[in-house]
Parts: sequence; C-alpha cells; structure tokens
Amino acid sequence: VLGLGHVALGRLNWSVYEVVTGLGSGDVESPEPSFSPDDSGFITAAPSATLAPGATPAPTDGPTATPTQGPAWDGKERLNILLIGADRRPGGGGYLTDTMIVASIDPATKQVAMFSLPRDTTRVPLPKEWRAASAYANGVYPNKINTIYTIARNSKDLFPGTDAQRGFIALKGALGELFQLDIKYYIAVDFQGFLDVVAALGGVTIDVQNPVHDDHYPTDDGRGSLNLYIPPGIQHMDGPEALAYARARHATSDFDRAQRQQRVITSIRNQTDLASLLAPGRIDALFTSVRKTVKTDIPPSLFPRLVTLAQAIDLDNLRSTAFANRRYVTVCYPCPGTGLYELIPNVSNIRQAVAEAFTVDPALEQQREKVAAEGAAVKVLRGSEIQGQQTQIAAFLQEQGLEATVPTDNGGRADRTDYQQTVIRAYNGAAEEMPETIKALTGYFGSSVESLEDPSQTANFVIITGGLTPNLTPSP
Repeated sequence: VLGLGHVALGRLNWSVYEVVTGLGSGDVESPEPSFSPDDSGFITAAPSATLAPGATPAPTDGPTATPTQGPAWDGKERLNILLIGADRRPGGGGYLTDTMIVASIDPATKQVAMFSLPRDTTRVPLPKEWRAASAYANGVYPNKINTIYTIARNSKDLFPGTDAQRGFIALKGALGELFQLDIKYYIAVDFQGFLDVVAALGGVTIDVQNPVHDDHYPTDDGRGSLNLYIPPGIQHMDGPEALAYARARHATSDFDRAQRQQRVITSIRNQTDLASLLAPGRIDALFTSVRKTVKTDIPPSLFPRLVTLAQAIDLDNLRSTAFANRRYVTVCYPCPGTGLYELIPNVSNIRQAVAEAFTVDPALEQQREKVAAEGAAVKVLRGSEIQGQQTQIAAFLQEQGLEATVPTDNGGRADRTDYQQTVIRAYNGAAEEMPETIKALTGYFGSSVESLEDPSQTANFVIITGGLTPNLTPSP
C-alpha cells in the first residue's frame, strides 16, 4: 500500500493515487463496509457469556452513540496499525484472522516495532467499557483470538460499531487492550489477496533463516495435505510459495511462524521501491490487486502523510517481537473444557515488552527471543555461602527468557557450598540442541559448559553458583 503511495507522490501518477486513497473505508466516524464474510457454516452466535461476579446484565438494544474509532492520528504520537491476514477461502466458512501483527511506528525517531499475536491465543482482555467485558468471565475473550471477528459481527449487543466494521473494531480493541496501545487503524488482506499482490510484484525474495518442513501443509481446497520443505538461504518465491512459507506450522513453532510472517512483510516492503514498481505492466497489476483485495479504515486524507513517513522509517533496525514463547504464553493442551490447543497470555510480560520496545537494545531483545524459543529448562543451585543467590540468579534468567527454577529439595543448595566459579552442566544432548541458550549462559557467567548424560535429570541445564558468580539481578 505504501509502495503504491510512493509511486503516486513520486511520479504524480494520479490514477494510482486514487486507488491508494480509495482504500480508506470512509471517514473516521462512520467508515463504510469493508469485508462482508460469509458466516454460514461457522460460529453464528457469541459463546455463552458468563456474567462476572456482581455484574449487571446489559440491555440488548445496543450501545448508544458508540464511536467506531477514536480521534485520527495527529502525526506526533506513536502510530499503531493492525495488519491482518485472514483465512477466507471458498467453502471454508467464516473469516479467521490467522495473522495479527501490530506495526508500531515512532514518528519522531522513525523506529518501527512489530508485535505478533498467535491465532491460538485465548483469554485476551477486552476494553472495560465494552459490554462484552462485563458479559465474559474476568473480562477476557474466552475463545481463540482468531474467531473474535466473526463473533463480534454477530454480537451487536456485546461489541461496538456498525455491522460492517464491528469485527475489525473488536480486533483493534482486544489487541489494543492486551498491548496497552491505541491501535488507530487496520489493513486487512485474505489469502487470495496475498497471492495476487505477490504475483503482481513478480514474486518476493526472502532470506530463509531456517529450513521449513511441514508434512501436513493443507492443500488449496482444504481436503488434503502436502509435504512441504523450504530450504534455508535466499529464495525467490511466487505467491503460493510465500504463503506456504508464512503459514507452515507443523514440525515448527508458533514463534517461528510469527517470525516468518514478519519477514515476509518486511521483504515485500523492501521490494516495493520506485524502480521495481515502474517495470512495464507491474504497477497496473499491483494497484488492481490492491484495489480488489486490501481493505483498511485509514482515512484517505491521511495517506500522503503516511507515505512520507514510510519513506523515512528505519527497517534495518526493526524491533520484532512474537508473543509465542514461554516468556509470553503458556501452552494449554488439551485445554480443560475445550480439548483444544490454546495459548494463555502472560499479560504483564507482554505489556512490558510492548512498553519497552523502543528503549531496550534490539540486539538484546533478539537474543532473548532466540533463547526463549529453545525452551530450555534450567535449575539453579546455590554452591556458595551467599544467601538467596540461587533465587536472584533464577529470577535474572527468567527475565532473559529462560525457564529457570530453584529446586525445593535441600533449600536449593548444591552438594557443597565452597564452589568459587559458576558451574554450567548441560544434560542429555542439550549442548548440541540449544546453541542460543549455551551462548547466553556462557556469556552471563563466563564459564564453560560440561556435557553430561543422566536419564533421571529432567532439566536441560543445571547452574551451580559460586563465590565468584557475577551479581546478576533482574530489573526492579
């Protein structure tokens, strides 16, 4: 979208400009309809709402004078836009928002952060002023977050907004409440739209960091599966290949999937430069695809300012966070009551990461993400006379993304208390399987790693502190 705007402003291509500004869904107060998905065969009513203790049932005549959107972006505050990729295939039923990424831009520093929320996340807090927050127990959405669009469209007594925009308002409000951000706008595209845009660009070149293997990747008609493999390295992909790269999930993790989705977005953005877009026939094909498949509630009058901002943002120092590892979510499977695979968010950790996105060293945050993705279990034992040392070290390691605990046996003490140097022991192949954790632990403590085999050891790593162990403390 912003690449097209670049062409419109840079070459005074007014036909393109009309397409770009025409994407806006009306004015700020009452946007016109965007997607109108076929809800048949999907969820046709809100899940049974349980009133919170002491709550009063809301009347059913709908909210009065509820605005669909707050004040427009003033150009000075942090700009937050929800990027939505939806599973809406013929015969699939419903409109499942399987990709949800909030792009947050600081207009003063031109820094950009991207926050991905996995589709299986449940119990997302809702804005307290919504009737849904009073109707659902504990004020949280009880289903997977990728269903809230369809649920909200069919629940005008619980969610604000017009029929056409209620689903998008629900998404912006729920993610905004979780992240503690004012999400101003959304940009949405479905699978076919993604395929069309990539095809119009002539494909997309992606630096594949790790091999992607999915032996259950769904076929286009959803009636079978394929054995998918994408090797590492620089790959030029067509639309279906890029979509598979972004969606593949089996034999990988939600964290990897979210990171790949962000990489696709930044790769497309990097390739929408003026020279490539002006290739014969490409700009016409691209703006035709965008006009048909991309929807947004960004006001048309705001596009020129956003295009100018887009040319100045620093993608080389992108802050990228995927809320899919143990630091941010707890896996529940099979989850009681549903039997489904669900991710329960650690709301405080997520909000802290969002708040610190532009203050924490991005290299440090990337290291935390990589360490957390390996999911190492670490036990910390005190091998010195320093009281509480093991608890302090465990808390520090937890902050760095590790699942660190102090055993209750023997008060968390080691076999003796006269260790001087820190001892790091890796068990049962962890040293080879978890290289990022090894790098982090050796960096923190300045010690080498002992590799041991012990089938009875449940931890991947055991840390024994000593008298000379660095005084590592968690943030206050």
